[in-house]
Amino acid sequence: MSDYQYYEFCAADRALDRQQLAVLRTISTRGDFIVSMSAPP
Repeated sequence: MSDYQYYEFCAADRALDRQQLAVLRTISTRGDFIVSMSAPP
């Protein structure tokens, strides 16, 4: 039996830099990391 794990992270105060994104990519090989430049409401 397999488990499905879903995690969602959001940096509301600032975007993640390239180094932080690189760290996330080493932790998860199946993660989707989307950089959004939209301003908070």
